[in-house]
Amino acid sequence: MQISVDYDNAIKNTRRKKETLEKLKNASQSKPDKISKAQNEVAEADKQESDSKDLFTNISENLKTEFTRVEKERVVDFKLALTEYVQNQIHFETKILELFDSLIPEIHAIVN
Repeated sequence: MQISVDYDNAIKNTRRKKETLEKLKNASQSKPDKISKAQNEVAEADKQESDSKDLFTNISENLKTEFTRVEKERVVDFKLALTEYVQNQIHFETKILELFDSLIPEIHAIVN
């Protein structure tokens, strides 16, 4: 989340620097060196904002890719676990049927 905060701060900083530059340009008694300094600060703030945006975008894309990969793995793992469970249940039920089939003659012997 810090990257998102850094990006937001960079946007706010750029906006503040641009507002300061506009105020200096509109002021009748602004010194050219102050305007030049403000222009440099705006350029630096723009670069920082651009770098922050690139980093934010890159990390967001990586997160989306990773979440997609994890989701696919989760689905595959769930299917494997469910398949194994069903196969175990079938095996268990088959053994129970075999045991009951072996008991039928004994039950008939007791009843008759």
